[in-house]
Amino acid sequence: MRSVILLLREKRPLKLQLQVQFLDRLSKLLIKNYSIKHALEFMVYDPQLGRIAEQFIVRLRSGESLDSCFKESKFQPSVVTFLYFSKESGKLPDHITNCTRILNMRMHFQKKLKEILTYPLFLLGMSLIIFFAISTNLLPLYSSAFNSFNDKNSFSFFQQLVQTVNFILVYGTILSLLIISIAIIIFYKSHLERKMIILNQIPIARKFASLFFSSQLAYHLSSLLQSGLTIKESLQIMSNQNESSLMRLYANEAWDHLSQGTSLYHSFKDLLLIEPDMKHLILRSEAQGTLNEDLNTYSVLILDAIEDRIRRLIVMVQPILYSVLGIFIIFIYVLTLYPMFQMMNKL
Repeated sequence: MRSVILLLREKRPLKLQLQVQFLDRLSKLLIKNYSIKHALEFMVYDPQLGRIAEQFIVRLRSGESLDSCFKESKFQPSVVTFLYFSKESGKLPDHITNCTRILNMRMHFQKKLKEILTYPLFLLGMSLIIFFAISTNLLPLYSSAFNSFNDKNSFSFFQQLVQTVNFILVYGTILSLLIISIAIIIFYKSHLERKMIILNQIPIARKFASLFFSSQLAYHLSSLLQSGLTIKESLQIMSNQNESSLMRLYANEAWDHLSQGTSLYHSFKDLLLIEPDMKHLILRSEAQGTLNEDLNTYSVLILDAIEDRIRRLIVMVQPILYSVLGIFIIFIYVLTLYPMFQMMNKL
């Protein structure tokens, strides 16, 4: 039984907070000119990160690459991708710092969204319980009271309305959960091209996916070009990594176009999930000979844009939830008080 629990723990991804802390601590030590070996040996004494650092030291001594160590320790695939490219560009501290910012952004978004959703969802759940309790217990009492007045018609419409709402809530929730579950299963079972088509048809998902991917593509391509590699060599390296299937696919397609004599701009022009701004930047920068610097600057600007969009999305979610909750609470009050006023009019 214990071995099964340990096996499940090994397969479980490392907590996002621990990933951010580990990368942040490692990048700070590397910036202070610590070597990887000395940085990890220093981190062994950290109560939270010591076990992970020890695993890294053991794996590095056995001959594993740094990106392989991150993969074995269940870090995010994007982290492994950053570390893979750091081998080729030689800019390990910069790659880890950039990767830390992206993970920190994701962690902040998840934390903030959880904080915003917890209280409204709790109130909504309690309101649903109250609604079903009233519709199950209180409405039959009102119905009996109206029958004693020999007045069924004045209450029948309201009773049908409540039953309709009850039906919609129960079966609507079940149907929605079923549709969402099937959609998620279909998405993850689909091949890469199909996933891209699905994402491209969902406005919010498409925008965030294209921003994140364009930022990473621009950063990795820039870092490889700054290390002295050519465009073709950089794309060849990007096509050899295994963590980002989309990046591998696009790198292969762009490399094929370049091999046929097509310009870099036209090689990226028809690819989905790449921001139009990035394609126009490539066109301008290729003509001016400033491609690697412009791509690096663009990747930073895109991360700022992503942070801004996340903040705006969070600000939008809370009022929508409270509006739905307010409408539902008002309906519960009407459900409780309306029959009373009807009976008072009959007295």
